[in-house]
Parts: sequence; structure tokens; C-alpha cells
Amino acid sequence: MSRSMIEDDSSEEDVDPRSVIPSVYFRENFSIRDPNVFDRVNEDIPFILLQEKLSYYLDLAELRIDSHVQKKEELIYSSLSHMKVLDDKIKHALESVQSIRNNIDNIDSLYVRNTTNILKYQKRINDMRLAIEMMKKISEINKMVPTIKNLANNGQFTDALEMIEMISDVIERQLNGIESLNKMKDNLKRFRRKVLKKMIAYFYMESFSFNAENMPVKGSEYGFVVPILYKEDKLIVALQYYRNRRIKSISEIITNGNEIESFAAGTMDLNDGIFIVQIKNTYQKLLEYCNSAKAVNSFLHELFDDIKIKEESNDILSSVCEQIQSLCGVVIQKKLSKGIEISVDNFSEIVAATQSFINVLSDITGKPSTTLRTILFNSTLKYFDDFHSHVLFAMQQMIEQDLWETVPIDAAFKSYFNAIIAEDKNIELETIDEEPSQYFTINEHRFQLINSSLMLSKHIYDYLVLVKKVPILYTYLPNKIGEIFQSLNDNIY
Repeated sequence: MSRSMIEDDSSEEDVDPRSVIPSVYFRENFSIRDPNVFDRVNEDIPFILLQEKLSYYLDLAELRIDSHVQKKEELIYSSLSHMKVLDDKIKHALESVQSIRNNIDNIDSLYVRNTTNILKYQKRINDMRLAIEMMKKISEINKMVPTIKNLANNGQFTDALEMIEMISDVIERQLNGIESLNKMKDNLKRFRRKVLKKMIAYFYMESFSFNAENMPVKGSEYGFVVPILYKEDKLIVALQYYRNRRIKSISEIITNGNEIESFAAGTMDLNDGIFIVQIKNTYQKLLEYCNSAKAVNSFLHELFDDIKIKEESNDILSSVCEQIQSLCGVVIQKKLSKGIEISVDNFSEIVAATQSFINVLSDITGKPSTTLRTILFNSTLKYFDDFHSHVLFAMQQMIEQDLWETVPIDAAFKSYFNAIIAEDKNIELETIDEEPSQYFTINEHRFQLINSSLMLSKHIYDYLVLVKKVPILYTYLPNKIGEIFQSLNDNIY
């Protein structure tokens, strides 16, 4: 069978190769190299016919394949055409995707930029809020400064210091680094020092007002100021300032602002009565100063266990009282140096006032007022010596003018003389209502008196008056009376 015949036949009728070709050729394990394959399809025909038949099978398969290819060729070209369109669409889609990606990138970039800007703006807003808050605090601080000054000027030192500490803490913790506040910090430090100085001045002024009846208390402003000064290591400074000012004011009270020597010299020409009034008033003021210093000293001893503070406080009290004694001693010594130009009454009043002042001063300090007591004692002895010298001179004058006639002896003379002999300290200077006698008895011996010896009673009376008013002279009285009698005997015999 020729190939052309097959083709002709196939053109007329589409023969399915599977219906003609044995199925063995369609098996999966089919292999043309396997000779057994041909045995299976052996139809007992000559080899040439078999070869022709196999060739037919092959042609039939090729024609079948070609037929299928022809049928699918249009579909392939159509598909290719569609693929070209699809490819164009894919390219367009890819371009659109790329554009979208670019837009997305732009959006992302814009979002990042916007986010960054938002963060920047948020930070700027926060910074502005912080700046506004700082400005408010600075404004509040500036408003508080006059309040601090008013508190300090009104004596509310603890409140003023608390506000200074609060403002300094705010500046240090919350406003640190602001250059404009550096000056504020320096001003606060300077103002704090001023407040402490005001507290020292307040301590001095307030301390002056205290006395035995008006003692400082812990709950008062003074009671708050003192511990603050102690905490700031300013209490010793305050005490020294108090002592210096107090000593200066003591000098001004005693001398009226003059030099002590010139003032003391001026008292010699001052009327004794006026001087007595002035010295008593001065003593009264000085005792107020001492009581004030004692009140402060007691308060500090109660408030602190610090030995240094106690020693400084004790030293102040001692210094104040010693200054008083020293200055008063100069004045008293100068005034009493006038001697018997001062009457016994005025002299005794000065001594009594000064002695009373010394006693109170000793009670305040708890120590003997040695300086002023010694000056008063020596001045009193000198006055007594001047008084005695004046009596001796008067006795000599009297003896020289005596007529040497016996005279009646007054009872007062005998009483005074017997009291002196008996060393009776309680001598009564009252007039004795008895008749005068011609003699008096001493140790069972009778004595008669002339006019000079009778005049002696007046001088003895003056001695007794002086000793009565100035008791510290009593010890020296017998010797002085003995010297008078000795002088009388020397001039008579």
C-alpha cells in the first residue's frame, strides 16, 4: 500500500490510528529496540509486507499528528496574539505597579517627613510649653522677691529664709542653666546674707527687751531665730555683736556719749543732789541691761548643750557686768575724790546706792562684783581719812581757843562714848532726856570735862552718824576715836 494511497484515503476519511494500529504500540514499555515487540504483531506475512504495514502505521500516526497540528495551529496563533495583548497588558500592569510603588514610596516618604515634622512640631510645642512654664515660674519668682523683702523687714525671718530656700531649689532643680537666672541666684545669696544680718540685729534688739519677768520663749519668733543662727554658724557672731553693742550702749548710758575721764571729771562740778539722782537712774538702767543679758544667757543655756555657745554667753554676761563696774568705778571714784566737800548725807546716799547696785549685780552674775566694790571701799576709806583729818584740825583749833573751864557733861556724850568703848554696832543717835552731870565714869574712874572735851561729843556724834550711814567704816571707828583722844591729850599736856 503506497503512502499516497493512504493520504488519499485519509483525506476522504479521518482514520483514527488507534483503531488500526495494534495497541501494543501504545504501551508505556514499548521500545522498538525490543525484538519481541514484532513477534507480538506477527501476522504470518512476508517480511516485505510487514515492513509496508509498519510503514503504514507510521504514516497513519504522522498524518494523525499533522492533522491535529493543523487543527491547533490557528489556536496557537490566536493564543500567540492573545499572549501579545496579555504581554502588553502585563507590561502596562507592571508600569502601573511601578507607578503605584513609586507613589507608595512618595507617600511613605511624605509620611516619614510628616511624621518627622509632627515630632519636630510636637517637640517645639513641648519646648514652648516648657518655656511658658519656666516663664511663669520666673514671673512667680520675681513676684516673690518683694514678698521676701517685706517678710524680712517685718521680722518674719524664718518665712523669708524658707522662701529663699524654696526659690533656690526651684532654680537649681527646674530652671538650672537659664543664664538670666544666674544673677537671680547671686541676688538670692546676697539677700540671704542680708536676712541673716537682719536676724543678728533682731537678736540684739530683741535681747535688749528681756528681763527677769520677760524671759524669751521657744515658740516665739526669737525662739525660732536663735536656732537658725546657730544652724547657720552665725550665733557666735550674733553674740559678739550683741556684746559689742551692749558694751557701747553701756558706755553711752554712763557717760552720755563722752569720754569716761572727761565725763567723770565733769561730775565733780555737778551738784551732789543732782548727781545722786542721775547715778540712781543710771544704776537702774544698767541693772536692766544686766537682767537682759542674764535672761539671754539663761535661754541659751536652756536651748543648747554646745559648750562653746555657753562659754560665749557666760563671757557676754561677765563682760557686760565688768564694763559696768569699770565705768561706774571711774565715775564714783572721781566724784568721791572731792572728799568732805560732799556732805555726810550725800556721801552716805551715794555709797548706799552703789552698794545696793553692787549686791544686785552680784546676784545677777553669780559672782562678787570685785572691781566696783574695791573702788567703793577705797574711796570710802579715803573719805573717812579726809573726814578724820578735818576733825583733828578742828580739835586743834578748838583746844588753842579753849578757856580751860569745866563744863556740864551732856548725857548723850556719855551714852555715845560708852557705846564706842563697848563696840556696840547698834548705836542709837537719839537725844537722851537726862540732866547734864559734872563728870562721867569710865572703868570706875571719874572724869571731868572742859569745853574742848565737851565739844568732842559733837565730833564723836558726827563719827557715829557717818558710821551709822556707812557701816563698812565701823571697824575703823575705834582707831579714829583713839587718835582724836590722843591728839587731845597731846595738845593739853
